[in-house]
Amino acid sequence: MTLDRVASLLASIPLFSSLDLAKIKLLVLASDRVQFDSGQILCKQGDYGDAAFVILDGDVRVFVSHDASSMEVARLKSGSIVGEFSLLYGGERLATVEAASDVVDTLKISKDDFLTMMRDFPEMTVVVLEHMARSLSEAQEALASTRQELDDLKVKAGHG
Repeated sequence: MTLDRVASLLASIPLFSSLDLAKIKLLVLASDRVQFDSGQILCKQGDYGDAAFVILDGDVRVFVSHDASSMEVARLKSGSIVGEFSLLYGGERLATVEAASDVVDTLKISKDDFLTMMRDFPEMTVVVLEHMARSLSEAQEALASTRQELDDLKVKAGHG
């Protein structure tokens, strides 16, 4: 995928949509292209997060674990971003993300490169914070729902 196509794909993602194409291209050039084979883990729940992945081509599955159970909570495709919370705070990953296609092509954006962009282009900070707040709210709702489903399954199985 060419620089122009990758930049256009990023421009369609709400997190980056406030940036002009030249700034997005700078971010693309500073980031790494990483490919994953089917079944490979992009990031694991609980691990320290220092980067986000933009899915350029292929599909990934998102799993959330609770106690000894794991549940698929999403399937994402090209144009999606995973691990974006790591770009701001670098805490523990909230989910495990696994390559679902034969090959998944990603753009790995490091926390350091992203923070440099925010420092150099402060106009993107408000949009990023709004996006992160919205995403955090959605993630918390999905996590609570998933935990409830897992607990319900345990009760039905006689383990709770």
